[in-house]
Amino acid sequence: METAHSIWEVTDMKLPFKGVKFLECGNAMLFDIHEDTDDGTYERVADWKRFVNKLDQEGTSFFINKLATNKRKKTMIEAYDVTIFRKHDQDTEATIEFKEPITVVMGKVGGVEITAQVKKIRGEFDHDYFFKKNGRQQELANGFEIWFKVNEYLG
Repeated sequence: METAHSIWEVTDMKLPFKGVKFLECGNAMLFDIHEDTDDGTYERVADWKRFVNKLDQEGTSFFINKLATNKRKKTMIEAYDVTIFRKHDQDTEATIEFKEPITVVMGKVGGVEITAQVKKIRGEFDHDYFFKKNGRQQELANGFEIWFKVNEYLG
């Protein structure tokens, strides 16, 4: 069975989710990727530097708050065909609710994968930087990935 570890493959392509290892977590979902070469997003190198410095200073919650455009209360955010629930604006711990239940691969017995349908997952957002040879600048990372480290599947 073909599985996916990114939110867009799970929501758009309807593939079963199977988490991958990210840092100390063995069950993570790729939530977003940004690069300094993204068309129109970071028009100048200074825009990218400013964004990455804020991400460094404020942590992953800075990125999550950016998803809640023009909202004062950033505890319930709709993005990427999901709703993100947090207790406070600066929390990285969250519950993600999908519009439709997704299939999750829970494990394997022999050669048979065990799956379940879930509508919510609870965990924590985190980020990691990466470098590329063809980035627009050399002083900072050329990109970052936002990951959701899954702690628990909810009905």
